[in-house]
Amino acid sequence: FCGRGMSVEPDPSRREAGMGTNGAMNVGDAIERVGLGFGQYLIIFGSAISLLGEGMQLVVMFYLNDTLNGELGTSDLKVGWLDTAILVGLGIGCFAGGSCADAFGRKGTLQVANLFSAMLGVASAFAPNWVILLICRFSLGIALGAFIPGCVSLLMETIPSAHRSLVGIALPIALGASGKILVALLADLLHEDPSQAYLDWRTLLFVCSVPDLVGVVLDIIGMLFPSLSTIESPHWLLIHHGSVEASDELRRLAEQNGKGSEFPKGTALSTPEKHEKEETELHYLALLRSPWASPAFTGAIAQSLLAFTYFGFLFAIPMHLTSWVHDESRAEPWTEQERDTALVVISLAELPAALVAGLVLTHVSEVKVRDVVIWSIALLAVTSFIFGGSLLHIPEHPMTWIFGFLTRGLASLAFEISMVHIAEEFPHRFRATALSAVEGFPRFVAAFSPEIILSLQRYASVDTSTAWFQVAEPEFIVFSVLASIALVIIVVLLPAQEKGLDQDGGTEPLLD
Repeated sequence: FCGRGMSVEPDPSRREAGMGTNGAMNVGDAIERVGLGFGQYLIIFGSAISLLGEGMQLVVMFYLNDTLNGELGTSDLKVGWLDTAILVGLGIGCFAGGSCADAFGRKGTLQVANLFSAMLGVASAFAPNWVILLICRFSLGIALGAFIPGCVSLLMETIPSAHRSLVGIALPIALGASGKILVALLADLLHEDPSQAYLDWRTLLFVCSVPDLVGVVLDIIGMLFPSLSTIESPHWLLIHHGSVEASDELRRLAEQNGKGSEFPKGTALSTPEKHEKEETELHYLALLRSPWASPAFTGAIAQSLLAFTYFGFLFAIPMHLTSWVHDESRAEPWTEQERDTALVVISLAELPAALVAGLVLTHVSEVKVRDVVIWSIALLAVTSFIFGGSLLHIPEHPMTWIFGFLTRGLASLAFEISMVHIAEEFPHRFRATALSAVEGFPRFVAAFSPEIILSLQRYASVDTSTAWFQVAEPEFIVFSVLASIALVIIVVLLPAQEKGLDQDGGTEPLLD
């Protein structure tokens, strides 16, 4: 955090003590001293609840084709537009949430996004017709998207580096996966015939809103009892409000963790120099300047390809299995119970993938986030193609579903952890804005994956002479190709960093 342009090399003894050249402590070193404790657990738990709800809301419509067709008279295409609406909303929300998180703070942005997510989720459950439901899902997507950049930034900026891989990376991914698993289990209670269903679609949508409602309750408790309130990012406070406010917030974190002696009240923090132009310009304009334009552009393209692959996979599997239930030409058509069981088993893949990656990053020092990103995308390209071929030729063979399980886990891991890898490229002062740009555009791309997959399926059913369509299901060929392109972009165009750009000021030498 030494000022940009200073020629004096920091004294090694002060660096070891966590001090800058002016005798003040760095924010990063202060967080390392305070360690992982109750203060971070509050942030983790609050984020976990909301990420669980986000995971549930993102996939719930994939399971409602038949029930919505029966009650609201919708078609599969209209249900697909409900999926599109929430993903388009996610893209818009990412852009808005990133700007708000950098301009007004991580904590406040998360609280507002959580409140609107809860209200709009409940409103979806009471929608009287398809048009109102479409509006509610689109608005809910905006609220959910606004939560993502601030959440990732707050976790990365408050968790000590020793725990960042497991707690800051694997845990959020695992919780989002848990939400998807929970929806798959609840969807097992649905049935085409309402008289035989244990759960109707309105109740299921309301249940998906419960995590956000719990998050609102936690925010209210934090307002009433400050000791149970999460802290604001000290990095953000340092940049926007100065060292005094950041020091006070770090002191509160130290007291929450029971380590007040590690960070005495009034401890001075070193403040990075900021150019006047950077103070007044819009954060998005900074992404158009060197050196940030390259990682922002390449990151957005790679994430778009991975987003289409991941969300397309989420849509394609229920579509295939549902068609098997209604396919009377099959010797033994699947039952709804078999379909739902298969969906639950495949959805379980995301959880071990996230936890294994987190444990490897934590305990194997030679493995970096970039390594996990590269290997997960490479394996995704291979397993997706194999699964598509197996699904076409030997759909009921156990190996088919083993590759389906692997593909789902790798798709989730590649999409989520690449976001963290790209986020490390940007400094704290506009990290949330950068994340919103890198994550927002891919949501727009992924929003149209249901319609594109349906079109591919219709085309493949008509044109049976195309050689590729005789090798594998067309959408999984596309997924494999897109993952391969994303791999090339990340390996060739996105530079490898020995450490994340965690310092504001002095970022150019790190890029060099």
